[in-house]
Amino acid sequence: MDAGEAALFQHSGRSRFLEELAASVEAQSAATVLCVLDIDKFRFLNAVVGSQVADLALQQIFEVLRGHLGPETLIGRTGDDEFSVLLSGGDLPKAHAQTVSLMEALARYQLDWCGQVFRFTACAGLTVVSQSQTAADALHAAMTACCAAKDISPGSIVVADEAEKFLTRHYADARILTGLQSAMAVDRLRLYAQEIFSLDPAVGTTLEFELLVHMVDADGTEFPPSAIIPAAERHGYIRDLDRWVMKAALLEHADLLQRNRNITLSLNLSGQSLADPTLWPYVSALFAESAVSASRIQFEITETSAISDMSVAMSFVQSVRALGCRVALDDFGSGLSSFVYLRTFPVDCIKIDGAFVANVTDAKSTDRAIVSAIVGVARDLQLTVVAEHVDSAEILATLRKLGVHKVQGYLIAEPRPFREMFEKSSD
Repeated sequence: MDAGEAALFQHSGRSRFLEELAASVEAQSAATVLCVLDIDKFRFLNAVVGSQVADLALQQIFEVLRGHLGPETLIGRTGDDEFSVLLSGGDLPKAHAQTVSLMEALARYQLDWCGQVFRFTACAGLTVVSQSQTAADALHAAMTACCAAKDISPGSIVVADEAEKFLTRHYADARILTGLQSAMAVDRLRLYAQEIFSLDPAVGTTLEFELLVHMVDADGTEFPPSAIIPAAERHGYIRDLDRWVMKAALLEHADLLQRNRNITLSLNLSGQSLADPTLWPYVSALFAESAVSASRIQFEITETSAISDMSVAMSFVQSVRALGCRVALDDFGSGLSSFVYLRTFPVDCIKIDGAFVANVTDAKSTDRAIVSAIVGVARDLQLTVVAEHVDSAEILATLRKLGVHKVQGYLIAEPRPFREMFEKSSD
């Protein structure tokens, strides 16, 4: 690698690449195609082997691409694990074929390190570069197309003109995440509650609520949990959001909990939060500060994101149950891990995913059989069963007959601001 190539390889090589891209486009009479390649899941390699070995892999990948393209092709490292290539000619089908060939060359490369072998794939974005465009605009268009490709699957290629239709979720996530950071900083998150109704009259005056978080954007638009939770999980903000809910419940509403001692709460915890070793010290400190009895709190383990460290999660579950909290498996049956979690964690409750509840009134339906089977397993394990998304009297009657203990849904109560729920319960 000569000095010029070394400059283009450095992470700061984006500026150098943009300069050379502008010069190359100006020197050519015909349009060209810019390709941005993003190495799939490279951060995992960084975590396993460290930055020095990962940097060596990037340097070798650069040389693989350079060797495949030839010395006359402009190529540079324009991001942590991202390379940009100027392909000659403005023919997109030809550029697409060249990109596929590049990916095949990358797939043949492997990193051998301490007896481990690592192979690589990439996503790519393509854009036609005209002389009327700035180099920065062209790079932005190719990077946007590459983002769209990453949203599809590893090894995908997207052309800039087609990127918009793939980026709906990307743009929605960007708005949600920008709004979420601002909302947490300036108190625009809102705590809602939805009642979980017991079918056992022996519970008396005890009221149970699941806490839900809404976000109010700067323009006043309010986003429900179904909009903000998936984006927060995809982009690593769910830990902060989970902690915000716990702090709001146990500290900011501690006075209301003290005045309404018949109320118990269910708080959601994502798989990402459960795998965090600092979660238990945080939660135990909240309980110590709030003086709210742990017996009034249930943690719901959601299955929307995988638990990366089961030993840390198990330690947390054991610790909160020893403190007196209850633990539930939320959305049970919605994913492949439901029964693994049931066998792994000592829990008190199963919440049946609402997708199985809508068709439960049909005696011959698969959903009815699944709900009945889950209730049977829970009965054998002496666990409480909650059914979600209960929206009609017929569904309620069927669930009661099947042996479900508690129900939650719009038939019982819609989610409402937390304080209003307390005021209602105090009347």
